[in-house]
Amino acid sequence: KNTDNNRELVKNGFVLTKAKEFPSLPPIKNTTNLKHKQINKKFEKLNILITGLDRIHFYNFERFLDVVDELNKQGYNIKIKVTGVRRKRSYILPESPNVEYVGRVNFEQLAKLYITNDFLMTFFDKNSKKYQEDHLSFLNGRTSGSRNQSVIFGIPILVQKPFQESWDLNNNNSISYENTDYEKLLLSLFEITPEKYNNIIKSLFELQNQENNICVENLKNKI
Repeated sequence: KNTDNNRELVKNGFVLTKAKEFPSLPPIKNTTNLKHKQINKKFEKLNILITGLDRIHFYNFERFLDVVDELNKQGYNIKIKVTGVRRKRSYILPESPNVEYVGRVNFEQLAKLYITNDFLMTFFDKNSKKYQEDHLSFLNGRTSGSRNQSVIFGIPILVQKPFQESWDLNNNNSISYENTDYEKLLLSLFEITPEKYNNIIKSLFELQNQENNICVENLKNKI
């Protein structure tokens, strides 16, 4: 929440990404030394990871899963893994042969998921009505943990265009999509060349180094 304590944190702390009203979450160093795999041919199967799926993103997740199921019926091969969701919620998680709910995992297990899946999917939506205030906070200096894990492990992130720009990402290190056009997004992923995909991974690690250096310099200045 936008509190006086948060504003004080921005004033006296140090951050790596733009901070407006909310303190940003700085990337941490990848202590596992795990790096994302590269590819040598176009995708015949997509493995997409979703982490920390919360109720505020749930409606779009259902829509996304419907598109995945329909494309798989047409002969495509798309598999989804979801972490960080308990089954004991006020809603029932949608069942599908194309989704696996792996629940809560430790950091080492999560790190392996980041490097073995092809893409990291986010569901922030600037047009969300019910959760508009929370979602819009991610357009005003609040950084998603998914964004930072993408930078840490080199997994290409799928993100709505406005959030891509707000999080200091670009088309060299991430993949943007418009609104909730999930079918167009997924079909485009099958057309990504190995060169483009591997360059995204390379750009993410370059960004990680830049931000770690900024972190060190900001810390030096504070000391």
